[in-house]
Amino acid sequence: MSYTIQQVSQLTGVSAYSIRYYDSRELIPGIQRDENNVRQFDEESVDVVRLITCFRKTGMPLKAIKHYIDLIPGGDATLQERFEIMAQHKADILDEATVLNNNLKIVQRKLNAYQTNLAALTVKAD
Repeated sequence: MSYTIQQVSQLTGVSAYSIRYYDSRELIPGIQRDENNVRQFDEESVDVVRLITCFRKTGMPLKAIKHYIDLIPGGDATLQERFEIMAQHKADILDEATVLNNNLKIVQRKLNAYQTNLAALTVKAD
């Protein structure tokens, strides 16, 4: 099946502008163009857009994403390197999750303190 950029945008939640940008950076292999020069995406290229979105939302730089995607056509010969990239990215995500959880605890303590203070003010006003 073939998809237009608007359809890919709807399927993935990624703006057409971003998809065009990813295409200009040669991050989405296999995009064909029809007789009117309109981009045509297949299932595989839609999956790549989803992968890029996942990587971007989890902090991977575009240069690293490009390197990873460039390895895919290498098949089994690049499997180990792709595994290592993915394992490192997972470790980076877990580190970031720890930082976020620690910051969330601080925010929650502040909210609890505000809630206690607001409740005390309400009691005094009565």
